[in-house]
Amino acid sequence: MEIDKILSNLDASVDFISMTKPYMNTEEIIKLNKAVVQINKVIKIYEDRLEEEVKCNNQ
Repeated sequence: MEIDKILSNLDASVDFISMTKPYMNTEEIIKLNKAVVQINKVIKIYEDRLEEEVKCNNQ
């Protein structure tokens, strides 16, 4: 499923970020935090769509 692939890639990204964040400067960390906010918005959209799909399938 597409969402599983996205979440798997996200897990790999989080691992990479936790290793490299101590070496980033403030500007890079700010950009990273903005990207994380955007990623969270995308995940929320997918969760909402999945929830809606489940509701439709259960009716």
